[in-house]
Amino acid sequence: MIFLNAIGVCAREKARLEGNALKKFICLLTAVIMIICAFALSACNPANSGDSSDDGATADVDFNEGDKKIVTNYKVELVSGTDKTWAEYTEDGETVLIFSSLTADSVYKITGSVAGCVVLDGGDEHKIELELSGFTVSSEKNCPISALSGDKVTLTAKKGTKNFVYDRRGDVSTVSGQKSVAIFSETDLTFGGQGTLTVVSDANGGVHTKDDLEIKKLVLNVKSSDCALKGNDSVTVTSGALTLVSTKGDGIKTSSSDVSSKGKQRGTIIFAGGTTDVYSAGDGIDAAYDVNVSGAASVKVYTDKYSSYSEEVTAVDDDSYYIRTISSSYNYSIMYFNSDSDVVWKDAEYYLYTVSVNASGKVKTIYYYKADRLPGYDRFRVYAYKASQSQGQASDFVARSDGKAQNADYDTIQVSVVGNDLTTSWSNFTTAGVADGSHIPAEVAEGSTDRGDHSSKGIKADNAITIFGGTVKVVAYDDAIHADNGDDLDSGAEALGDVTISGGTVEVYSNDDGIHADGILTVSGGTVSVLKSYEGAEGCNVVVSGGIFSVTASDDGLNGSAPAGTAIRVSGGKLYVFAGGDGIDSNSKTSGSGIIFEGGCTAVVSTSSNNSCIDSEGGYSYVGGYVLGVCPSGMTGEATAVNYTSGYLLTERGLSITAGSYVTAGNVVSLKIPTAISDGFAIYIGEKNADAISVVSAPIGAQDNNGVCWKI
Repeated sequence: MIFLNAIGVCAREKARLEGNALKKFICLLTAVIMIICAFALSACNPANSGDSSDDGATADVDFNEGDKKIVTNYKVELVSGTDKTWAEYTEDGETVLIFSSLTADSVYKITGSVAGCVVLDGGDEHKIELELSGFTVSSEKNCPISALSGDKVTLTAKKGTKNFVYDRRGDVSTVSGQKSVAIFSETDLTFGGQGTLTVVSDANGGVHTKDDLEIKKLVLNVKSSDCALKGNDSVTVTSGALTLVSTKGDGIKTSSSDVSSKGKQRGTIIFAGGTTDVYSAGDGIDAAYDVNVSGAASVKVYTDKYSSYSEEVTAVDDDSYYIRTISSSYNYSIMYFNSDSDVVWKDAEYYLYTVSVNASGKVKTIYYYKADRLPGYDRFRVYAYKASQSQGQASDFVARSDGKAQNADYDTIQVSVVGNDLTTSWSNFTTAGVADGSHIPAEVAEGSTDRGDHSSKGIKADNAITIFGGTVKVVAYDDAIHADNGDDLDSGAEALGDVTISGGTVEVYSNDDGIHADGILTVSGGTVSVLKSYEGAEGCNVVVSGGIFSVTASDDGLNGSAPAGTAIRVSGGKLYVFAGGDGIDSNSKTSGSGIIFEGGCTAVVSTSSNNSCIDSEGGYSYVGGYVLGVCPSGMTGEATAVNYTSGYLLTERGLSITAGSYVTAGNVVSLKIPTAISDGFAIYIGEKNADAISVVSAPIGAQDNNGVCWKI
């Protein structure tokens, strides 16, 4: 807009100032300055990047390029192997082209078009490859390409050619004998070549193999209703350029997590090279075992409303919170508060029950309770009561949650009560279709199928996620990166739930957790940026030993959930946290070691008066490195509960901090504070004596992207 305004200003001024060379020059200079500002603002404004816009990201792919009425007019050429193995017949008014009875590994080149389907059924002893060289297949009755047998099946797109596969059937997922994908294989399936292959499935999945799926070299575009790419045993991208769209399902998926007879672990999704862009209504990448990213791989993921293709997006009730639980043993209340004296209670009333069915068919009953949402209050706690206890009070209850920030992007608080502990997480009551770009609330009946399990995570694994290198960018409605250990694997092993980042560049944006590890979250290298999140980075245990790690969160920034031992250990690298809740928070009750600082450089800001920059249930320890923490003066006892045997400790209270000013510790570190804190507190712990803490208007030296300058 500024660019257009600049052009308009210059045009008007040119007409009025004709003949005056100096004024013409001034006009031109003004326009240039305005254009430069426009580009600068565009680069600095996250809303202009498409990542945080509700409009959703769109791929630079024309999925309709080959969409036209086709007739059967093809040519098959033998490249190598068994000759005269293909035959044609008509079924339900469509052509069926079948390759069968191979006596050797064989390669066939095909051009033209088939109004029907192609079947590869050469037997289990031989490999078969189909070279697509300007070929289109489209079917309204059958799976367009199916490989029913073969030692290995390969589809290649010849260099310089464009090829198209169209599944024009309705949803056939419940139709007996029908393969509900555009390309299906009973055996290992490899995509290759240096051409382009576009796959469109109107109401079904894109590509599915029962075994291993590998993609290399080619340009592969898939747009489907259900999962875009699925390999039951594995999916591997070694090179090429992939654009994958799922309008109602997941982007890439594996389903097996057992070990083969040859000792191979199944269920891994590997990105070793190439570029992969995923746009999904559900999970972007969902591995039954591991996700690995390495080398020069580039992976981008957009889920739910952040993909412009999604036909099912999350709908949010702006007036209510739903408490979701698997037990009907308790009553619940929500306490909203801004301070100890500004408190409002809202009792939750039983609403309905639904049923949830997992992949193995196990049925689970889900109970929902409903309470008014009060957006004027920053934080809340959920309380659980026995039937004999009164709701809406804090003196006699079974369990309560920690104080949490409200989340406008979710309407359902998932609650689990174990003993005296009440834990919470976020989900939504329903999903909704997108008709005119608006959310359409969906009715849920008593006893109906539960929709609260709708997941739209960016990268998810049932065992572990490891990023060795490459570039990862995730914009997700749900957790951006999530490793689970909730269920045992098919092999019988216990899932780890680990996230490990040792290299590369990782950038995530989420309405829930930025990075979540049920096991151990480790950052030992690379550059990791959580640009937006509810909780920034969470693990049962968190280890930061290297790299550059920055976190922005509306609630807690860095959280270690282990109830005992050292939940968070910082021994190297540079760590930056900007949080609306606790900055660095350990749930460990072990005295003096819930958090241990052993090295590295840590800068942390908490903006909530009900939270602390550093918070550990049993206190924390300093052994080495540098730490500067800033927060309001309301809850500073947690930050000062530190054991240290070496180094220097400074604290300062009553700081008047304006937005954009710098809290400095001597000539060691300066930290830019993004928002005003009228009664600020700061703590410095370091190997060098910083003499004093103060608030200044400029940094002590060159600052990094987070506004931090370290001089050590």
